[in-house]
Amino acid sequence: MLIYKKLMLSSSSLLLALCLSVTANQSLADDISALVPSSKNAVDQHHAWGRGLLLSEGKRWGGKHCSGKVQAPRKLRSSQLVLQVETVTQGDGSQAAGTGVIVQMYGEGAQTPMSAYALGTDSELAFSGPTRYRRTAYNRAIEKLTDTETGQHAQTQFLFTHAAGGTWTRELFSTGVTLAGAFTLTRSALPTEAHMAPESHAGTTVAFSILNTVSDLPPEVYPTQGVVLQSYSADGSYVGRGFGPGTIDHHGPYTYTKVSPNVAVERTTQIADVFTADYTMVYTYETPRSGTWYQNFAGGLIVFSGSFTTFDSE
Repeated sequence: MLIYKKLMLSSSSLLLALCLSVTANQSLADDISALVPSSKNAVDQHHAWGRGLLLSEGKRWGGKHCSGKVQAPRKLRSSQLVLQVETVTQGDGSQAAGTGVIVQMYGEGAQTPMSAYALGTDSELAFSGPTRYRRTAYNRAIEKLTDTETGQHAQTQFLFTHAAGGTWTRELFSTGVTLAGAFTLTRSALPTEAHMAPESHAGTTVAFSILNTVSDLPPEVYPTQGVVLQSYSADGSYVGRGFGPGTIDHHGPYTYTKVSPNVAVERTTQIADVFTADYTMVYTYETPRSGTWYQNFAGGLIVFSGSFTTFDSE
């Protein structure tokens, strides 16, 4: 029994020493991160890297520290950040539902300007240019941006709630507008086999579980729960069928755009017997077959969100 206790103590000490060593030695973490696996058996490691879960990547990319706490990354180099725009608050305090995403891409060098674009939302909300990013607390960070084209300034605050994402808030100083939503962070150079989001939804059926709805409409005129099945074709059309109170059958044209290894944006015109309306939907893939979704329907008339799973239509 004494020998067993000594072995247990030795193992714990070794683990603690390794933990402290990796945390303190950032150059070691950088060296390990440079060893990109190339064999087929390393795909699972690539997935872990995409979510920022490797211990050696903890300080640089974000993840869980040895204490088990979620840790914000020290730097955003060679990464891709997708900001899901969920709310837009004007300077007078009025608030509207957000839509679409802002995609920010960071180069390898510290002096490389960040480039960004918007999809499904106002292009003026995407700033491209020099940034200053720093960690302000264990799981919090702040980034100051200057748009090269307009000279406008903005500041974004990040709260990491898990290893590769969380929530964000951005203040646009020139207009007083505040944006907020969820974000995901991935490495820019992830190999294709490590991506979660597919290149296309053609030939795929998506089962959407409606978990949350926000609207000023009477609750009896729109679905607050239920399941919707939508089957997508290669010709750019889809067919949908609803199951549950307030759901309806519908169809229409769609466009699907993959914006990062695990995020895609769908823009659709929904045609039903009683109306025709546009919507923008953001998919965040957590596995190659499932994840979460956020939809701004008819210009914010209804906001839906929930979980989804996918399967082959045929």
